[in-house]
Amino acid sequence: VAIAFTSCTSSEEIEINDTISKYQAIFKINPATVVEPFTWQAKPGELTTIDTSMKLRIRSLIYDNNGDIVTADTSFVSNYTTYVNFTTELERGTYTVIVISDIVQPNADKNHVPEYWYLSNCDKLSQTKISHAGYIGYEDEILGISSHTISVSESNNEYKIDIKPAGAVI
Repeated sequence: VAIAFTSCTSSEEIEINDTISKYQAIFKINPATVVEPFTWQAKPGELTTIDTSMKLRIRSLIYDNNGDIVTADTSFVSNYTTYVNFTTELERGTYTVIVISDIVQPNADKNHVPEYWYLSNCDKLSQTKISHAGYIGYEDEILGISSHTISVSESNNEYKIDIKPAGAVI
């Protein structure tokens, strides 16, 4: 009994880890809004389809209040009418979400253009840059970008994002 009492002193501190809670954030991205404003289609729905060798790439970048990247996600779909969903865990706070759509050829050989737009310096929002690759791609060169500020809390963290047209060479 004496050993038990001498092994505990009043000066010992109990360490309590303050865990930071993360909350699920669900993003529903609508790429169809990129091509909706274009009216020059030869037949209705022409712009919503993509050549079978190409893919519509949707890149999502989430930045914190300091402009540092928190998470990134990339999805590939076969047409503009397919919603892209992704889920991530975020701490409570305010974030900037950047969503970029472009058309790429994932398995391009040296005779084909793999992508028309390059994304670089993504670690800091203030340094993130989209550059044109220098190729003419007509409807394959359509670029869409959307920027949103979101607030993450304990509940209701579902965000619908419509991508806006940002550039194309026609």
